[in-house]
Amino acid sequence: MRLSTAAQMRECDRLTIEEIGLPGVALMESAGRGAADVLLVALAARGVRGGRVGVFCGGGNNGGDGFVIARQLCAAGHRPHVVLMGPKEATAGDAGVNLRVLERIIEADLAAAPCVIDPWGDKLRAGQKLADLFAGLPRLDAVVDALLGTGLGQPVRGPILELIGHLNELGALTLAVDIPSGVSSDSGAILGDAVRADITATFGLAKIGHVVYPGRALCGALKIVDIGIPEGVYDLAGIRAEALTVEVIRAALPRRPATGHKGTFGHVLALGGSPGKLGALMLCAKAALRAGAGLVTAAGSTTALTQVSTAYPEVMTVAILPDSDEVKTPVGRLERAAEGKVVAAGPGLGTSVAARDLVQHLLLRCNSPLVLDADALNVISAVAAGAERRMLLRAASSRLPVVLTPHPGEFARLIDGDVEGVLRDPITPTRRFAEETGCVVALKMASTLVVHPDGRLSVNTSGNAGMGSGGSGDVLTGVIAALLAQGLDGWDAARIGVFVHGLSGDVIAERSSQRSLVASDLIEHLGEAFRRCETT
Repeated sequence: MRLSTAAQMRECDRLTIEEIGLPGVALMESAGRGAADVLLVALAARGVRGGRVGVFCGGGNNGGDGFVIARQLCAAGHRPHVVLMGPKEATAGDAGVNLRVLERIIEADLAAAPCVIDPWGDKLRAGQKLADLFAGLPRLDAVVDALLGTGLGQPVRGPILELIGHLNELGALTLAVDIPSGVSSDSGAILGDAVRADITATFGLAKIGHVVYPGRALCGALKIVDIGIPEGVYDLAGIRAEALTVEVIRAALPRRPATGHKGTFGHVLALGGSPGKLGALMLCAKAALRAGAGLVTAAGSTTALTQVSTAYPEVMTVAILPDSDEVKTPVGRLERAAEGKVVAAGPGLGTSVAARDLVQHLLLRCNSPLVLDADALNVISAVAAGAERRMLLRAASSRLPVVLTPHPGEFARLIDGDVEGVLRDPITPTRRFAEETGCVVALKMASTLVVHPDGRLSVNTSGNAGMGSGGSGDVLTGVIAALLAQGLDGWDAARIGVFVHGLSGDVIAERSSQRSLVASDLIEHLGEAFRRCETT
């Protein structure tokens, strides 16, 4: 499913209007009719006939969609109360056309049900209080949020901010037009406050803010309305973002050949498991097997590896990490062990001197695809600063694929930033870092982002809060490494790995509970997650 930014969607509208010749007022009519149909279905499902609907409109195109919706509600026998929050005389363009059409229908009594236009933008300028609006409104069966739309670029202020608070307190069925007012369409951030919608009807394409938290949590059920923009226009507008779904992953997941054998499906070397951190390495290694790698070798300390062999007889072992910092780091042994394999480094690796030597060797000398997570990322942050850190990663990615799987704290350290800044706007710095380093970056969040060095963006839609449990990231590292070992490039391995990992969590939630989910459960349900994505 493609995702657009606000600017890209405006460009799609422009191309459709100026190059294709479809008038803007026709696009607005299609948008309003489609959104009204979404609301009418929802009202019918609730058994609402002749319902009172508050249609809250701004003075721009989002408000224009609201005027069309009000007209359609009238025709269907509902009673809309249109609240115009912008100055009436300033409502121009296609929105102004639809306001005048609605006024004429009301004046001529041509609708199946009555409609009221309440010019609250003008009343507020005259000194009335917004509280008076709600004191005078009838009980509403539904609310339409057509206030701000996708063009919002700064925090909501003034009467609109106050109005959003009132709307959220009503408890009525709420339809957001294009995106809940107050949600950034480009990042999903909440700009001041935002409408909590039950349903969002968006036009042409879903927007990034619909699928990235926290905005995703405020959209309710997302409905995409076709307004007549030709498919080729989206290519011309340079749209390069997508939401990961079963359909997207099914198209990218290769078939396993019937004649395949363990050599066909690659070999993963899982590097970690320092003393006291064995569990992370075991989760990574086992996940790599469950995700389809033909062979998996666990590389760690001698004492740790004895337990790996006992717990998982399918996993081979090689002692790489010394049991003590007093022992010389065996980088030569790592180089031999990594030959011909995909290296998954970091789970339980620690940040000792030996760990630092091994990670730097992987970046500067190793000729194996790399998946770097956890302590491997912490080591990179510690051993190099700023530009030097990016050069180290670029040196590795120039040879073979490198996938980084940081959580926001690890990523903040990699970019010398702060966690709050990453959470506020995760997309911009992730894209910049991927471009500068040549690495595919999977930023692990509630809506994980996968970013390609060329700017492509995938937003994950699978997974749940139960996966916020220790070891979940180690499982993801093993899954991505296994997919790389099976011949996928870093981009597809990360996209598929992130989605299937999350889907495994969703399978568990369906069958038992998010609350009780632990990382080892994810490994046991990877098979069902892959089955749901595989072609039949």
